[in-house]
Amino acid sequence: MAFESGAVTCRMFYVPGGLPDDVIDRFAAAAAPPVLDMGREPIEGWVTSRHLMDGHITDESATVAGYLYLYLMQAERKIPPALLRAECRMRELAEMQARAWPTCAGRSAPKSRRPSSTSFNRRCPRH
Repeated sequence: MAFESGAVTCRMFYVPGGLPDDVIDRFAAAAAPPVLDMGREPIEGWVTSRHLMDGHITDESATVAGYLYLYLMQAERKIPPALLRAECRMRELAEMQARAWPTCAGRSAPKSRRPSSTSFNRRCPRH
């Protein structure tokens, strides 16, 4: 995971009416799931100020100097575009070799022998 890139934003809020008594329990119920459980869908949830993976929210870990101090963590898996293009090109070249199509630089297979674009899009989806 590339934690070195991306943005971290901090916003502070003052709640004039005060917080409910069970505020820590409410944040704990919406805590971030473990990142290792991430599938194709992005994940989000609250984490403590100790680190971006600390989803164990308690009174001790959520308060600093009497203030509630939590982060909303959002994460998603992304394939870098250059890697996706390279993978699609490798699959395209492997198919061309399997079908004995010419693969000379700057030349492509005859139009009648080129696979349909729907077939290519099914094998190599774009972001």
